[in-house]
Amino acid sequence: MEARKTHLRHMAGSAVGDLLKPSRGLRDDIVRAGGTPKDHAKQNKLMLKDLQKANKAKKEDMQKPAPAPFKMKQFEDVPSKLQTRRPSVSNTPFSSSTPVLVTESRPSTASSTSSRGSGKNFININASKARESPTPRTPRTPDLKQTERKTKMGEIPKYLVDRKMEWATKERERLKKLEEQKIPPGMMVMPEQERLETLKFLEQNRDTILSDMGRFPVVIETTSMKRRKAELDEKLRETEAAVEVFSRGEVLVNRREYDARTARAAT
Repeated sequence: MEARKTHLRHMAGSAVGDLLKPSRGLRDDIVRAGGTPKDHAKQNKLMLKDLQKANKAKKEDMQKPAPAPFKMKQFEDVPSKLQTRRPSVSNTPFSSSTPVLVTESRPSTASSTSSRGSGKNFININASKARESPTPRTPRTPDLKQTERKTKMGEIPKYLVDRKMEWATKERERLKKLEEQKIPPGMMVMPEQERLETLKFLEQNRDTILSDMGRFPVVIETTSMKRRKAELDEKLRETEAAVEVFSRGEVLVNRREYDARTARAAT
């Protein structure tokens, strides 16, 4: 309890001191806390002195003469080959700057020397010869013979028609093979002619059933008539289902049953 009172008294005293003498910044806070703030000006001066010393040492190193290139003792008196004087090229009779005259036929040395001394202007002579010589004409290309058309304008050639028909046949065969691959084993596609005949028979049978059902009275009282009406309804549903099946493009039938039925019909 006594320690708490002492702590509160110190806190109150420090608060009053802060009010009477407020802080003037971070450095003042460090001094009040018993520390010593850094002297940044002194540190900057020391850093500048170090930089000056480094620059001075660098300049002294640059002003020092470069060391002599290393050479073995046995070759100290031997001069460098690069320092030897080469013979001048200007002493040759013809330098690279001497103009060279190109003519149609290469003259000999004696003739070229005499022509150079005669003072003739070979440039003008060559130009006049070029003007006098006839200009070669490029041969005209012969006119290409126009090929005769075997078909009329707008008519498709026969080979294109044949090729299209061949492509269509191959495409039908390809699609047929794909469809055959989809057929389950033991089944086959009913021939188109037989499918159409069966469909026609089923439609006629459906019309007959509808005609028979139309003869019934509105109110059916007897049991036999009710039974007959139910039989016709069932038969009509089966016939309509068969018509729907045979109306498709392909009808799958059992191969064994189809072969047996075909054999019985043939006998």
